Amino acid sequence: MRIETIFAALLLFVVALGLGSPATAMSLGSTAHVIRDASLYGGPGAAYPVTGSVTAEQDVIVTRCSGLWCLIDDEGGWISKENVSFGQHAGELLQGPRFIDGRAVDGTICFYDGANFSGHSLCLDSGNVLPDLVLVGWDNRISSVSVEPGTSATLCRDRNFSSYCVRILEDMAHLPRLIDNSASSIQMLTQSPF
Repeated sequence: MRIETIFAALLLFVVALGLGSPATAMSLGSTAHVIRDASLYGGPGAAYPVTGSVTAEQDVIVTRCSGLWCLIDDEGGWISKENVSFGQHAGELLQGPRFIDGRAVDGTICFYDGANFSGHSLCLDSGNVLPDLVLVGWDNRISSVSVEPGTSATLCRDRNFSSYCVRILEDMAHLPRLIDNSASSIQMLTQSPF
């Protein structure tokens, strides 16, 4: 009886902290889709021991990428980047997302290189796609974002919308630690297909 009470109290504590909720797990990584059946490894490379496997068309959460390898959090292993897609649906390597969001309205979002909407700005309209911010001189510079009501965008740490991504729905005077001064691609969401 005492063990059951301790277990119940521990379970309530974990749920109260939010550690057991799927929403918390989702916020710590980026959704990706497995393109083909693949082995998982104990580190970023085939030289590490095999720790498991994933199947084609499986949705996974990628917590980070290193070179050509990505860590799948919910499966507990590393997968070759050539076997995952970071688009909305499974597709070939670096196909890139095609985010179409009926809730997004056409408008403008401004990205700032300083916190609290300070410094230089880059303002983009809905539908713009910048897969490599190096090309416009904004790689690893964004610290805050101002959003017109109803508009939204996705910021990703790596080029071509891979690795860690966050969805921007409202003004953010300070970006989350994992994306602050680390964004390398931007996808402005739109109501209509490109």
